[in-house]
Amino acid sequence: MLGVCSLIGLTLGLVGPTPPHASAITLTALALQTFTTVGALAPAAGIDWRTPLRLVGLHLATVTAMLIVIAIVLGIQTPLGLGVALLALVPPAAGLPAYADAAGADTHIVTGFCLISYLIALVATPTAAWLILGHGISVPSLALSLGFGLLIPTLAGRACRPLLIRIPVGVRRAVVAGCLALITYTIGTGTAPALHHLPGLTIVLASIAIAAARTFGSGWLAKALWRDRPREAMLAGGFKNAALAAATAIILGHPLAALPAMLSFPFESLWLIVIARDRGRKPTTDLVAQPMAT
Repeated sequence: MLGVCSLIGLTLGLVGPTPPHASAITLTALALQTFTTVGALAPAAGIDWRTPLRLVGLHLATVTAMLIVIAIVLGIQTPLGLGVALLALVPPAAGLPAYADAAGADTHIVTGFCLISYLIALVATPTAAWLILGHGISVPSLALSLGFGLLIPTLAGRACRPLLIRIPVGVRRAVVAGCLALITYTIGTGTAPALHHLPGLTIVLASIAIAAARTFGSGWLAKALWRDRPREAMLAGGFKNAALAAATAIILGHPLAALPAMLSFPFESLWLIVIARDRGRKPTTDLVAQPMAT
């Protein structure tokens, strides 16, 4: 569902009209998606927190480090470099517990990994973004994007979890899918004019190459570094909150910088299939997990 929604939204955006207040639509959709996915994460009680903490370190050492190096090589002031840098700074995908269930990984450990990652991201992502990107972009726009796209919906979602888990999983999945379609549609409308020129097409091709190398390369590296927990490691090393990175690029007024994040969705879906088939399980790419017992 993840890859399909992103491709449909992006394709329609490339041929459709630009909606009024596109940035406001993007920010609202991002906030609702974050609220729904992070808020519904089950408390990871009764687990050894050393394992989720190790997954956090693995995530930083593989996919985050790889993206930072790529961004520096490309130049953070370029659209492609900025897009890769934004993808490096965001936390992992909030839907990883659902992916863990599909792939046969330990859902409690992966949930703990997500909770720790988002707790760290509440401070680390805005701080790192300001330090690395603050001199070349609009700081108020960056604060608006991360505040309403990450900080406020994460805290509000956790506070409203008792209410969120009463909503049927199918309804929550539909909400998240609709939000993703809106985000990718606004990205499509913003990037369409630039894609008629060679630089825009070059960024698309480069984004596809980076997305493939980042997802599969960092995922396999994570597995090699932690063979005792291969599926959990592959999840930690292969996924980023691409919707947050892409929406931030749109709000900052750099639609081409959203492409490295949005074009990674299909590759992340393929990576989940690789993990699930390694286990012999039928994969799913739903963003919202079934509630776990607490």
